Parts: sequence; C-alpha cells; structure tokens
Amino acid sequence: MSHSNKMLLLFLGTSGLLIFQLSSDLLLPMNNSHRMETFVEKGPSTTTTTIIELQQQSSQSLPRSQDQFFVQNNNNNKNNTSDESKTNSPLLQIKPRIWKRFPLNESICFPLPPNKFRFDKNSKTGFPFTPTYRHKNVDRPEFYHRGFLFNKPMKVGGSTATGVLLRIAKDLAERYDTGHRMCDGIYDHSLGRRFKGRKMGGQSFLMSLLRDPTRRSISYFYHIIVSREKEEPTLENFVWEIEDLRNYYIRKHTTESLQLAQPLTDRNHDDATMISMVNNILDGHDFIALTERFDESMVALQMILDVPLGDMLYVKAKSNGGYDGGGSEYGCVYIQPSNNLPQDIQQYIESDEWKDIVKWDNVLFNAVNQSLDATIDSLGRSAFEHQLKRFQHAQKVVSERCNDKAIFPCSKTGEHRESWETNCLFRDAGCRFPCLDEVAHELKLYN
Repeated sequence: MSHSNKMLLLFLGTSGLLIFQLSSDLLLPMNNSHRMETFVEKGPSTTTTTIIELQQQSSQSLPRSQDQFFVQNNNNNKNNTSDESKTNSPLLQIKPRIWKRFPLNESICFPLPPNKFRFDKNSKTGFPFTPTYRHKNVDRPEFYHRGFLFNKPMKVGGSTATGVLLRIAKDLAERYDTGHRMCDGIYDHSLGRRFKGRKMGGQSFLMSLLRDPTRRSISYFYHIIVSREKEEPTLENFVWEIEDLRNYYIRKHTTESLQLAQPLTDRNHDDATMISMVNNILDGHDFIALTERFDESMVALQMILDVPLGDMLYVKAKSNGGYDGGGSEYGCVYIQPSNNLPQDIQQYIESDEWKDIVKWDNVLFNAVNQSLDATIDSLGRSAFEHQLKRFQHAQKVVSERCNDKAIFPCSKTGEHRESWETNCLFRDAGCRFPCLDEVAHELKLYN
C-alpha cells in the first residue's frame, strides 16, 4: 500500500464496504478487516521532545523460562531511580486485579444462531464451522453481549487461544446435553466498545490476550505488511505503519465511547485519562492472559472457569516460517521470520520515540502480568503448581503425538485446503482436536 493511499474514509474489503466514524484525526472502522482495527490519518511528522519515564517493570517479572519472546524495553528506567519518578509511576496508581472464579454452567451456553454459522457437512467430524456472513456487523450487537467473548488483538497468539475457547464451548455444550454442538461466542478482532452492555450474571465471559507490545508490533509488521502486502522490511515502512498503532491495546480494549477514546491517538494525552482507561480495561474483562505466560494463563483460566484440564490442551496455530491462510483473500501466505531484525529497526525500537509509542500498552501489559500473579496466589499457589505440572506434561504428549497430525487450512508447502479437509474447529483454530481429546482421556484430564 502506497503512502498516498493512507487517508481513508471508506474501505472496500472482501466482506463489502466498511463504514467509518470520523472524529478529528481518528477513524474507527464500523466493521473489522484483516488490515487494522483503527486507521489514523497521517499528519506531518513531529519529534517528541519530552518523555515521561515510566517505571514499567512488574514487581514480579515474567518467568525467563517462558520469556523467549519478551523484549526488555525499559533499560532507560534503570538509571531513573529518583523519588519523583517512583512517585509518578502509573503502575503505582493501578491496582493489580484478582480475576474472580467464574464456574461455567448452561446459563452461558447459548445456541449458535442458524444464520450465523453453518457446520461443514462434508467433514467426518462435522467441524469446522464457517461463518455464513460477516457476523461483526454493528446491526447485530446481541452477538457481542452473550456467551464466550474473546477480545482478540492481532498477532498475540490469538488463534491458538481461540482453539482453547472453542474446545471449552464445544465440551460445555456436550457436558450439559444442551442439544446444540457448540456454545455461542465471539472470537474475532473486535473493538472493546462493542462489548459494552454485555449480559452479566454468568451469561457472558469476556477475556483477552496480551503480548509484549514491541514483539507484537514487530510480528504485525512482518506478518501483515511484509508477508501479506509484500512491502520491504525497511525502517521507513516500519515507522510509517507502526505509528498507526500508538496505544493499540488501550484503544482496542477500552469500552469507553469514541469521544472519550480520542486522546488515545494524541502524543500529549493526559496521564490521568490514560490511567483511568487502563483501570477500565482491567475492570471490564473477566480475564486477560499473557502470550509469554501462555501455559500459566491457561491453567489459571481452567481453575477460574472450573472446567476439566483436558479442555485447555492446544496445538499452536501459527509460527514463523510457516504458511498462513487466516486472511482468506490472500490465500496461503508464507510468513517471513522476524527473528533477525535490520539493525536500524533494532535501534529504533530501543529509542525514546518508540518507548513513547508503546508506553501505555506496556503499562497495561505489566499490570496484567501482576494481576496474573495475584490471581494465581488467590487460587492457591500449591494447587496451581500441581495443575500446571499436569498440564505441561500433557502438552509434551500433545507435541509428540498431535502436532504433526494437525491439518491446517494451508499445507507445509503452501497449498490451500478446503475447510472440510482440515481437522480444525474454526479456520486455523482448535486443529487436531480429536487427538487432543484422546490425550485428555488417556491422561484422565476429564476427571
């Protein structure tokens, strides 16, 4: 996409015409696309002259054993130990949440509307199910107010997490003999404000998944811009594309109105407003997982929902160097690896300018990290560690027995498969689920 085409009011995608709401320099799509949840009109480039140094490190840092994707973006804070900087730290004004227990029962299991999904009759298992229309239309808000609601950011491992949630939804429908094959839910790249007004009292469960903001941005750049759109991985292209994602997590997850969200794209946003947004996000979700602590997150979620550990088993949906068919209009696209960044991009993500772009997303990320620790302590550290050990053993069995048998929408050589030829629950999510069920039964994870 050329730079001259970045100023958009309407966007024509494979799902039809997308209508945008316009408010000053912020454009929010009324319908979602593969491209981006928010489009920002480009203005003249400016230089940030003042940076608020943030004490962004969690009191308990991410475990190094599960931290292979984590990028340390806060080296500039090591020498910033003045009393003033500690007093002004946003994390000191954000209290970690304890995600409350939410035992599932039939009250959350709504049937899939017949005009929303259809199951593939050609498949031996009856799955996957495929949308019969773009169910993200704003004229059907009821779909965002009930059942399993996954507010899925881009490039966080969301398809893998979707597979877990789909297995829970499938097994719950069977467990309570509901008469339908899967409980209803939303598993797409939605905006948080669409979940405002959702049903409470056990009739909806809203969760999300966060990844280190810098690694997520790099993954987005290589997956969408370099691999799908065939742009060169240059610093100029990176800066141009990624500037649109300032405060990406905050904008995506807040349930506030468009007018209140407006400051989120400004460089000179008010700290009090941003802190309020972070607190709103933490309060508005029933659970937020972390990519870097995925196994821990899944075990904590299992204990919160009080579902069998077998429901949580997964096969990873995507990886660097593989083919992706998630953006169906692109076919099967080879995903360029992002592990060897050009030197100028590496230097840029270590700069103050970059830290300013992701600083509030880092605040939310670290607050969620602390909240996960607090939740584990609340659930009982000893019981959690026992479940985690069982889960990780089961995942080793899955890796040995199921991973190579997963049939994704794209083959290892880039050939596209029809949906009925896969063994996934939905697109590339929940693949090889019959094997996962076998492992769960064998290891008595449904007991």
